[in-house]
Amino acid sequence: MIRFAPETRIPRNYARFVGLIEDLFAKGAVPPERPLIRLERGVSVRALRASVEGPAWAFAEGGERIDLPREVGRLEVDLLAVIGGFPHGDFRSPVRDVCDRVVSIHPAPLTAWTVAGELLAAYRHRASSRAP
Repeated sequence: MIRFAPETRIPRNYARFVGLIEDLFAKGAVPPERPLIRLERGVSVRALRASVEGPAWAFAEGGERIDLPREVGRLEVDLLAVIGGFPHGDFRSPVRDVCDRVVSIHPAPLTAWTVAGELLAAYRHRASSRAP
């Protein structure tokens, strides 16, 4: 499992991103003195779910079709989002069992980074619509 501090900014340059991830796997945290990204090995999906309050949704192409901005706008708490990072198929772990919902945001399969981007945009829209 990889945990990101809220103030983390991912490098825009691919080579720097690769270097960052290599450092993360070598050192376990980057930067080591005040980690913004932390690698936690051996954390099961069930343990992760138990450690996070609020709803958990798995994003999968065969899930319940939702309007993501509307559904995120209805949330009163933060969401644990599980996005599959595999080219084809489905989760081979107990993800479906530990998540409250399995959802889909598009009729066609999407890349993991597209789903993550759509989720971030929905949160951004939620924040701007709630601002005074």
